[in-house]
Amino acid sequence: MLLHTAKFYCTIEEDEVSAVSHKFNDDINSLSTKINFHFPGITTLLKEGSYDWTLFIYVDFIKLLGKTDITGDDSEAATEKINNFIKFIFGNTPKEPVLTRLDYRFDTIVKDKSHRELLLKLYRKTYDTHGFKKKYDRYDSSLYFNSKSINVIVYDKEEERNAKLQEVEDYERDVLRFEVRLLNPHINYMKRKNGLVKILSNYMDEDFWKTYLKKNLSPFFFAGSFRKINIAEKLIKSSELKPIDQERLRQFLCDVSIYGFDNILKFKRTSNIGEEKSKYTKYLVKKYLKWLKELDINPLLIPKNIKIELGPEKKIENPLADVFLFS
Repeated sequence: MLLHTAKFYCTIEEDEVSAVSHKFNDDINSLSTKINFHFPGITTLLKEGSYDWTLFIYVDFIKLLGKTDITGDDSEAATEKINNFIKFIFGNTPKEPVLTRLDYRFDTIVKDKSHRELLLKLYRKTYDTHGFKKKYDRYDSSLYFNSKSINVIVYDKEEERNAKLQEVEDYERDVLRFEVRLLNPHINYMKRKNGLVKILSNYMDEDFWKTYLKKNLSPFFFAGSFRKINIAEKLIKSSELKPIDQERLRQFLCDVSIYGFDNILKFKRTSNIGEEKSKYTKYLVKKYLKWLKELDINPLLIPKNIKIELGPEKKIENPLADVFLFS
């Protein structure tokens, strides 16, 4: 399981807050700081509302469970630890934590820092929008595709830690991390549409999270190894495609490399009868991407003049190769 973090909340009555404050012998405003020390991987925030209080619970599953490989089998253990934390605070008063956010992660080791930097640059040539998601690329070491219900992020985990002046854990070194964040509007939608109760176990099924990762990552990140144009040309020429299709596929790669995906969809061409048509339709792009996937060529080419070590096979392996194999 590639679970990362989650957010829950519990509604608390005024008298319950007073009881907890008395139990921990601390002022209400300092309560979260005090109780956060007791359970690794769990932090809280207590907020006062118009009629009651809300305890927000933030969970880091790696720290909570003390392991990086988190599977659906860990659902019960994770839920038990969260419930034990709530019981520790409130005693035997029943409290059901409500899930409001869940982050899936896919970590891949890219040892060469220059490769991680290059991949993040190449990913900026992908679509600016897909569905309701919109690209945000203000930071060199991260790239976001956000909507109000689901966010997709790719970032250099080691660089993120260094930027925050935080210690880099062993499992974070050389990691290029992809995240799919399910926000409260989407979790509410799943409850309305599919009757999916807002609890952790409903979102830890293996088929479930694999579907989420592939469905949300594949529109922006494509299959195939990253190569320079000269290597891609050799692979295309040695394929069984017709010569005219080989040339069109090569031209598609060049256009994407220069202009990016969104801009090539705006290209026009004039037909034999003088009619202006789109050079690339969505159908045609989909067909070219299929051909490239079969040839193990990513449509985002490595710039031909860039000086970077690519190894004997002259390529960078696709960090998401395993995700594209998910059924």
